[in-house]
Amino acid sequence: MNFDRKQRFSIRKYSIGVASVLIGSVLAGTTIASADTEVKIDDASKAPVTSTQEAPKVSAVSAQEASTQEAPTYSANAALVSTEKAEAPKVEAKTETPAKEQASQAEVKENAKDSKNEAKTEETVSEVKAPETEVKSEESEVKEAEKKADSTDKKSEDKPVDLKKEQLDVDKKVPGLDLKNATENPDGGFNIAFSKEAQEQYRASLEAYIARRRNYNRRSSFREAGAGTSENPDYEFKKVMTPILPGFYADKASIEALVVDPDHLEDFNFAVWYKKLGSVVLVDEQGNYITPTGEIATNQADAAHKQYENDPSDPTRAWFTKVPTAPTGWEVKPGQNVYGYDAARQTVNPNQKDDLDAIGRDTKIVIVKQAQKAIIKYVNENGNVELSRDEVVGKSGEAIDYSTNEKVSSYRRRGFELVSDGFYDAANKNFDFDASVDQEFTVVLRERIEPIDPDKPTPTPDQPVDPKDPDTPKWPDPVKDVVNKDDVTRTVKYVYEDGSKAKEDVSETLRFKRFAYVNLVTGHIDYRPWTTTDDTFDAVTSPVIKGYTADKLVVPAVSGVQAGAADTVEVVTYVKDAQKAIIKYVNEKGNVELSRDAVAGKSGEAIDYSTVAKISSYKRQGYELVNDGFTNSVNKNFDFDASVDQEFVVTLRERIEPIDPDKPTPTPDKPVDPNDPDTPKWPDPVKDIVNKETVTRTIHYVYEDGSKAKDDVTETLYFKRFAYVNLVTGHVEYRQWTSNDRTFDSVLTPTIKGYTADKNMIPAVTGVEPTAPDIEETVTYVKDAQKAIIKYVNEKGNVEVARDTVNGKSGEAIAYTTTNKINELHRKGYELVSDGFTSASNKNFDFDASVDQEFTVVVRERVVPVGPEDPNPTPDTPYDPTDPNTPNWPKNVDKILNRRATATRTVSYFTKEEGIIVPKPVRERVVFERIVLVNLVTGEMTPQAWKFVSATPISDNEPNTPRTRSRRSLADAPVSHTEVASLARATARTRSRRSLADASVSHTEVASLESVAPRTRSRRALADAPEVPSSGSYTFIKVPTPVTPGAYTKVKEVDAILYIPEDGYGSVEVDKNFAKKIQLFKLGNIQLVDQNGNVLAETIYKNNETDATKAAPTALPAIPAGYKIKEGQTVYGYDATAGTVDPNNPTDPDAIGRNTTILLELQAVPRQETKVVNETIHYKDAITGETLAPDHTDQVTFRRVVMVNPATNEVLSATSWVADNGDTTFDAVTSPVIEGYEASPLVVDAITGLTAESKDFVTTVLYRKKAVPTPQPDPVKPDPVKPDPVKPDPVKPDPVKPEPVKPNPVKPEPVKPEPTKPATPDAPKAPALPETGMTDASSATLLGAALGLVGLAGLAKRKRDENE
Repeated sequence: MNFDRKQRFSIRKYSIGVASVLIGSVLAGTTIASADTEVKIDDASKAPVTSTQEAPKVSAVSAQEASTQEAPTYSANAALVSTEKAEAPKVEAKTETPAKEQASQAEVKENAKDSKNEAKTEETVSEVKAPETEVKSEESEVKEAEKKADSTDKKSEDKPVDLKKEQLDVDKKVPGLDLKNATENPDGGFNIAFSKEAQEQYRASLEAYIARRRNYNRRSSFREAGAGTSENPDYEFKKVMTPILPGFYADKASIEALVVDPDHLEDFNFAVWYKKLGSVVLVDEQGNYITPTGEIATNQADAAHKQYENDPSDPTRAWFTKVPTAPTGWEVKPGQNVYGYDAARQTVNPNQKDDLDAIGRDTKIVIVKQAQKAIIKYVNENGNVELSRDEVVGKSGEAIDYSTNEKVSSYRRRGFELVSDGFYDAANKNFDFDASVDQEFTVVLRERIEPIDPDKPTPTPDQPVDPKDPDTPKWPDPVKDVVNKDDVTRTVKYVYEDGSKAKEDVSETLRFKRFAYVNLVTGHIDYRPWTTTDDTFDAVTSPVIKGYTADKLVVPAVSGVQAGAADTVEVVTYVKDAQKAIIKYVNEKGNVELSRDAVAGKSGEAIDYSTVAKISSYKRQGYELVNDGFTNSVNKNFDFDASVDQEFVVTLRERIEPIDPDKPTPTPDKPVDPNDPDTPKWPDPVKDIVNKETVTRTIHYVYEDGSKAKDDVTETLYFKRFAYVNLVTGHVEYRQWTSNDRTFDSVLTPTIKGYTADKNMIPAVTGVEPTAPDIEETVTYVKDAQKAIIKYVNEKGNVEVARDTVNGKSGEAIAYTTTNKINELHRKGYELVSDGFTSASNKNFDFDASVDQEFTVVVRERVVPVGPEDPNPTPDTPYDPTDPNTPNWPKNVDKILNRRATATRTVSYFTKEEGIIVPKPVRERVVFERIVLVNLVTGEMTPQAWKFVSATPISDNEPNTPRTRSRRSLADAPVSHTEVASLARATARTRSRRSLADASVSHTEVASLESVAPRTRSRRALADAPEVPSSGSYTFIKVPTPVTPGAYTKVKEVDAILYIPEDGYGSVEVDKNFAKKIQLFKLGNIQLVDQNGNVLAETIYKNNETDATKAAPTALPAIPAGYKIKEGQTVYGYDATAGTVDPNNPTDPDAIGRNTTILLELQAVPRQETKVVNETIHYKDAITGETLAPDHTDQVTFRRVVMVNPATNEVLSATSWVADNGDTTFDAVTSPVIEGYEASPLVVDAITGLTAESKDFVTTVLYRKKAVPTPQPDPVKPDPVKPDPVKPDPVKPDPVKPEPVKPNPVKPEPVKPEPTKPATPDAPKAPALPETGMTDASSATLLGAALGLVGLAGLAKRKRDENE
């Protein structure tokens, strides 16, 4: 072991070094730390037991010098302060020179300085050097140590400690700590220096030890325990009791006694570990922590808990601990089975015989909410009478599962209304935490009083008060008898003397009303006082009735009328007045009164009179009634105004009777209307009436000799007028003459063939009056002369070309011939159609001189065809040189249209890229022909419809020349006549210029172009073109672009082209070319690439066999070994299921020209891996290192499956490690029993939670020979002899290499774990030593002092051995 090895203190370990000075100081009330040690917060729960290989050499100095050194410190934190192993420095007697002492001091200081510099997170404790002093007696030193220890305890108890940190928690039974001046350690815990008293105690202990040590013989000072000889000197370290540290428990109750001898002197370190005691924790049934206030907490610190109390007699055990008080509203769940729990005493005893650490774990006591009860009372506000109540049970703090809605609705339907809902309005509807008192909520209701408004309909019993409210009550039965309205009426009646009604009654009603209030629960009704807006019957004035007088002019007012008064009736009677009526008869003309009648009577009575007799008398006199003012009167009663006589007027007029001229003339003194008894008679003047008249014209027709030529023509005009007779006076008045016709019409003289009349027409005579005389007219006939006309007419448009006139007499022969005229027209280009004169059956003059006789000769303009095989004609040259009467070609014939049209379409293919075989071009030629009709008269040239001839594919090397046809005329049926005849003669003749017949061009013998030159298709059938186009056009069919391997085009097909032959002047043929060039592009590839973009394999897209613009879905190339397609990637057109790529993109035609990249990743192949974690336990002698028993071995096997790329062996993924049979534990192993030895530990604890990352575990069980106890020697005061320095023989014990201890098992995350550095191996448990029974502070002090003396003696011996 190195000289500067450091001692470390854990926060949960309280280490006691073998250096007896330190042990004695701790037990005496002071904790002494070596100057070359450090304090560190450590979470480990165990520390190894090791043998000190080499102790540092320290030169002893004086006690005074030691007191000047830096005070030792004690490190603590709020939970626990524990100390690890402390190595005591060797103390060398002060026999060296001052220079050596100074050097030793400087060396020690330097070492302390180095240790401070090396510590990063640790607190350095000051080194204290033990000075050499004069030897004193052992007894006095012990007493002095006890005295100072007691003094220190008293000061510690009397004087309160002022802690700087509230959380500082240090056992007050450990005196000697300067808590007042404690400082916080940045790495955790606190730095606490030893008090001055503790330092003095430490120094006194050293001085006492040195004094006692000098009383022993130099080499034989150690004697065998129990023997008085010094031949086998030894020393017994007394049993050390482990102190009780409140809140913590120790793993050992004591350090047992240990006997050593000079031959086996070494430092022994025993570690006592402290761990925090567990607690009694309150949880709910779900295991949630419950705070003292009853809330759920997430951590134990906030929960209601109580830490286990220490067993006052055993630091390894806990005491009976009271269960914390349950929060208000909670209680401990009865019947729960918890280890150590005493339900009766409400305590927990956590100690378990086989589990020391059980007291370090919490005991969870389940608490439940107390049962609660809530009462909801329904109370009538009237008298505070309880109507009903509901009870709801639940748990403290839980919501009260209740609603008042249904109950309140029920009461409302019974007629109550809600005043207040103490439950609904409650701020907190949860059960409280006081189970001793039931919670009460009060719902106050009142009996609903509903008013009945007298202005509204009276309610009906058992009907809803408010039909719109589902919770409305119903009207009680008493409402049927509600009286809340009353009327009092006074009626004034108006009557005549006979009691009949004279006027409408006048009624006045006084209306009274009052409110009724109904209790909807009890049905009781309360009425309010009657109210009215009027309690007075007003005064009523009797109305005036003309012709009557009332007996009461006013009916007086009546006031103070009360509800319930009887109705009253008042009667007013009317008496009639005397009256007179006059009936006058008046002539309408001049308003002259003819006569009058007077009638007497009383008001309101009927007028006893009739006008019938008087009117009949006036009618017989010739009058007629205009208006009968009496009979037509609405009221024929006497009125009621006696001051003025009533008058009625009967109006008459003199009757004017018309005499119709179309009817017989009347006879004087005869009745006008024999059927009417009151009709007048015709007066005498009617005998002289004139009302009709006639006027006549006669026309005579005669020859020159006066004989009658035609019958006479006669016309008569008729006139008439109306006469109007006054039947009273006899006066006659006439109207104007009228006639349907006042004109003699004009009369055309009739025609007689061969004669002419001297008057062509007798003129019309207008404005004839009825008084005009009759008229006569005569017409004479004379014979006429004759003329014949011969007209030559063009058939086209019926235009006259020429005419000849011939004069003569009617019936004579017409001398004329048409031959010369026809020949003349033939030379002008006409041809004969018909000769109307020559073919006439009668060539004599007729007898109609008014119209010239006409004969028509019809000719037509000669039209000749010119075909595609005919040469172009020459203007002004004879059409047929062999015919003397032939016409010449027109002057404009040099501009004749073409008779043949050809068109060629060429589809060619090209590319700008290499490696593409371009298809051959596709060529096709079409030919159309026609004839042109030339009019030899007008020069008009009319092209006929084009005729399809052929459509032929053309080879690549074939010249584009039209196919020739045999020479002939193409007739298109251009002319309408039936035959083309020579103008000179009707027989057909041949033409010298060509083979075209001149006679029958237009109809049956015009050959079609198809028969002359049938269309051929030498290379392929043109599917879309008809065999014979129906019109003069041709459609080049669509040409699909051929599919070229490895290439595509953007043109799927060349569209069809409609070709219409074009016109050209002056030539026989016109040619047209159509050309289309199509570019080819190279298809893209499917590329398989790795993650770096390197192409591993590729293949070109396949062609779509039917569409050159598309690619076909293409299978991926073979995937290289060791690779696979990466899943989840999105590539346009890629079908992972089919393993193909369809690169076609409807919106991007060039997509198939670009590459498709598919990402590959390394292929994973499963492979099993195995890991074995071994456990080895060695059984060795603790002193010699000798193996005492065979090793114990065990192993746990883990397996997993890794995915490996077969090409590179790279690990791509791995499953979690799984232990065989799920076993992840090394079982606890009991150390074998070896005679004469004690094993430490007796049992190697089980190791659980092993993982594949766990390292192999190697544990060494150390065996020590069983110690033989020796009696305590009597204290002997040694002589004050200064011992000679003795250099001890260097004894190098066998090194014991600590084995790593498995760390607490941690479940690995699914990531590659980092290698874990093994922790310091657990120390084997020391064998249990017999208890000595020393428990008080003085005994512990003596034991510590004794051990300190032994240690210093050993150091002195080694020094002497070294010197020797």
